Amino acid sequence: MSDTSDTLVPEEREPFERLRQHFGAKFGFGIANGHVVKVDLSECKLTSVPAELGQLTALTELYLYNNRLTSVPAELGQLTALTTLSLFSNRLTSVPAELGQLTALTMLALHENQLTSVPAELGQLTALTRLDLDYNQLTSVPAELGQLTALTTLWLSDKRSCRGLRVVRI
Repeated sequence: MSDTSDTLVPEEREPFERLRQHFGAKFGFGIANGHVVKVDLSECKLTSVPAELGQLTALTELYLYNNRLTSVPAELGQLTALTTLSLFSNRLTSVPAELGQLTALTMLALHENQLTSVPAELGQLTALTRLDLDYNQLTSVPAELGQLTALTTLWLSDKRSCRGLRVVRI
């Protein structure tokens, strides 16, 4: 029986193996057409995002929720095939503007973090249908979010953190 990594395109074999060796059974993944398309590293007590993820450019789903992340690297903006990015229940204080390059993204979950702002570049996510920002420390959101014409669900609730929140009509 062949090893899972043998079915991958050559440029994804090494980063995939490093992730699998490091995380073992906690490393959830999905493979289609020779590419890693799904990575689930939720609830792994991560304090940083593994650099190898940036080499898996065919990823469509990335789950990093319920960890201890205080930041995510700008290199996540290179994962342009992503449709789902789940970063909720971490300790994020900011997210990189480069996330605005994820133009295939349809769901971005950033709730239950410590965000005080979000980058205006998120307004470039034209395919985004769901944006979860609730339970953060936001006092405003950028007007550019008004450019999210596909958006059907925007979560901004949390009476503690939304006092004085300036509402942008979407």
